[in-house]
Amino acid sequence: MPSRWAGYRKNDASPMTVPTIPFISSMVPWGVITTRLGETMNSAPDENSYQPVKKTMTSVDIMAWLDENQGILKTSRINNVYRAQSLPNTFIFKLHTRKGTKHLVIEPAFRIHFTEYKIPTPTAPDGLTMAIRRHVRGAIIKDVVQIGFDRIVSISLSNEKKILVELLPRGVISVIGDNKKILVASEYREMRDRVIRPGAEYQLPPHFSEKPTKEKCLQALVTGSQRNLVRQLGIPTDVVKEALWRSKSEEPSAICENIIEIIEESLTGYGYLASEYKSGVPVYFSPFEPRHLSSQTTFRVEKTGSFNDAVDRFFSHGLVKRMAEESLKEETAASVKLQRLLEREYKLIEDYERGSKELYEKAALIMTFRHIIEEALECVNEVKKKIGWNEVVTRCERVERADPKNGKVLIRVDNGKAVEVAVNVPVKEQIEKLFENAKKLKKKAIAAKKHLVLLEEKLRKERERAEKTRVMIIKSVRRREWYENYWWTITRNGYLVIAGKDAFQNEVLVRRHLEEHDIFLHADIHGAPATILKNRHNDIPPGDDIVDAAILAASYSRAWKEGLLAVDVFWVRSDQVSKSPPSGQYLSKGSFMIYGKKNYVKNVKLELAVGVQELDEGARYIVGSLEALKARAIALAIISPGGDTREKVARRIVERAWSRNVKTPPPNELLSLIPGSSRLVKFLI
Repeated sequence: MPSRWAGYRKNDASPMTVPTIPFISSMVPWGVITTRLGETMNSAPDENSYQPVKKTMTSVDIMAWLDENQGILKTSRINNVYRAQSLPNTFIFKLHTRKGTKHLVIEPAFRIHFTEYKIPTPTAPDGLTMAIRRHVRGAIIKDVVQIGFDRIVSISLSNEKKILVELLPRGVISVIGDNKKILVASEYREMRDRVIRPGAEYQLPPHFSEKPTKEKCLQALVTGSQRNLVRQLGIPTDVVKEALWRSKSEEPSAICENIIEIIEESLTGYGYLASEYKSGVPVYFSPFEPRHLSSQTTFRVEKTGSFNDAVDRFFSHGLVKRMAEESLKEETAASVKLQRLLEREYKLIEDYERGSKELYEKAALIMTFRHIIEEALECVNEVKKKIGWNEVVTRCERVERADPKNGKVLIRVDNGKAVEVAVNVPVKEQIEKLFENAKKLKKKAIAAKKHLVLLEEKLRKERERAEKTRVMIIKSVRRREWYENYWWTITRNGYLVIAGKDAFQNEVLVRRHLEEHDIFLHADIHGAPATILKNRHNDIPPGDDIVDAAILAASYSRAWKEGLLAVDVFWVRSDQVSKSPPSGQYLSKGSFMIYGKKNYVKNVKLELAVGVQELDEGARYIVGSLEALKARAIALAIISPGGDTREKVARRIVERAWSRNVKTPPPNELLSLIPGSSRLVKFLI
């Protein structure tokens, strides 16, 4: 049976696929497209003009984005802060907004926008992330403004602190206190005009203080070239380029009128995404129609429903490859370090073995010609005593060289060989010492070989870990569906089931998502989520699908945390659910009135199947009934309430999957789907 959830998106919007193309992270001044060397700004682009990839958001982009999203940001609560895996300068703020959970991506010097993409984050936060969390987590966003007419955003918080986001070249993200002192920043540095470090007073970077007017635009053109519009007024280069194209002339008044028109057009709430026709690679985005690109046959310009959507799609395009490449750099650095240690260990082993062999050979040589050596030493001692070191070589026949400083001589033995020995140490003692030192070097060589094996194994594991991390990143980066903000599953016949994670989400689910023909479910226990089985048909869904939905409703209820084996779940039609209580009564947030007969699914067993589902881009974990998972995923395990932590259960499932060559996203993604302390009933792979 075809899946009824395939392509299901809020408001019936069609699903979007984004090809995996590398994202270029270098930076261009002003964050805009550049012309080819020697191309003048007042030359209108021809049909085959070159279009470099846009790198960063411009001041007009930020103005438009804030105008569109300021209402969502205000009154939002910062639930948490993360850093993207393998992209250490990219921060993800998880916000609780009036429109539900939103993920705000901030990459200093490049971008700020909401994302619908699942971006992997490290399992354990680093020190910088923890420091930022300490100052902002739990705070309410009171206001968000653009500083002047530049790429600086100020976010005021309810705890009287501020987050300053600089999208200028070499920009940073800083958290400052009410005394304007820097509490923490993404990078510390000293510059000519300001210092970024904890305790220092935050100073804004040089910036353009106000939006350009037509009068100032004309003045800039009269007193100089069109480049003055960028240098003196901070008008982004792409706005100037578009204004020149629209003007079809170099008449200052027409250029300035078009610039002001473009800036005003940027506040309409739409976005535009330009891609190359042949490759599909996004090369440009803007909040105004880029007619200079629309007129060309080499580019396809798409109008998006919001400017944020255009920005998100542009920067998320090729994110998999970008993160994989950064991960590869980390792997290379770690592997190179281990490889150097290995090379050093190889040389040590070689030196130890060569030294041991030489000592054994010397000891054997001295033993073989001991009588000759002892006779020569008698001569040396006699001459040294009577005449001195200077006559040792000439008066002692077998002595070829004397070393008075170290008390040694080189004695020639048979077969043209010579051996250096100490004058004042008995020959027997020297032989014993040589054998002893040879044995020590041999033992060191053996120990070094053991260490070498450990290093080789460590290098192998490091490469395996890096490859595993790279694959997990590839599996993890994908567009997040709207319903993934809730508990969710897909039934065996393809019905979408969603359940609230808290009272607020329960309220949102019933008010916004409970539609005609839907089925409402609730575990018969206090502390259970409002659960909806989405149904687009007049008929009641099959009983098996209602059972699948009941398993989700039961598993995420209080029954799991209390360790119950089973619980009853009732279901009703959507028209039986109401937020209107009987006269004189009050309903708390997340509570509802049920009118009419309740239908029950008795003794719903608290067991969840866990699986991994391959998608067009990436993969995701999915939980639900075993029968539901078999239809669209690789079933990994079955879990039930128990005494093991969620972390332990998630890690064991992922380790088992990889040992069976089933590639999965990181375990922390699975962690968020496990209802509470659990036990592994059995593995399914």
